[in-house]
Amino acid sequence: MRAAAAAGMMTIMVPDMLHPTDEMHELCVRIARDLHEVRELIAAQA
Repeated sequence: MRAAAAAGMMTIMVPDMLHPTDEMHELCVRIARDLHEVRELIAAQA
């Protein structure tokens, strides 16, 4: 997440074993509940 954010990429986190930290909330444009939500977000951008 840090590298993607530093590169200026749109970052979306899908938490698995660990809950997102405050830092992750700051670095991400979105924290999705699952990959289905990510697919919906990408489809909405198209």
